[in-house]
Amino acid sequence: MSLTIAAQLAQIPAHHLNIMGYVDESAVNGPGCRAVVWVQGCSRECRGCFNQASWSFEINQLITVESLAAKILANSRNSGLTFSGGEPFWQAKALTELAKYVKEKGLNVMSFTGFTIEQLRSTQAPPYSQELLAQLDILVDGAYVESVLLNLLKSTHEQI
Repeated sequence: MSLTIAAQLAQIPAHHLNIMGYVDESAVNGPGCRAVVWVQGCSRECRGCFNQASWSFEINQLITVESLAAKILANSRNSGLTFSGGEPFWQAKALTELAKYVKEKGLNVMSFTGFTIEQLRSTQAPPYSQELLAQLDILVDGAYVESVLLNLLKSTHEQI
């Protein structure tokens, strides 16, 4: 029997993130040199997703918000932070904490999401979505559409 998304998320301790991975000094996940956090868990299962290992909500790598912030801030080349996934907004509360930490030190914060901005502003949005939105400098929203990549067309399904 599989657990609901809410039940799986409830297994993450307070002030922790369940991540799939982390890198410093990325030049391809947003403007400038940035740290990137890939959260664990996404229910969309988009066709052609390049990160299928992030779909499961099972615990992968637990890390405290404070220790991840320290890791990001320890690299002076990081001028920003990007949240990717998985679906960042399923862990919006802890990501809001992380965003506040790094913004206090001058980094900008962006996030990719499969949700639309309208969905994130609705009453059906994941908990703490509004708080995370308030911390973001850039949001790239909308579901991944494989045909856009395959046809090398300008993406019309995402908003920035």
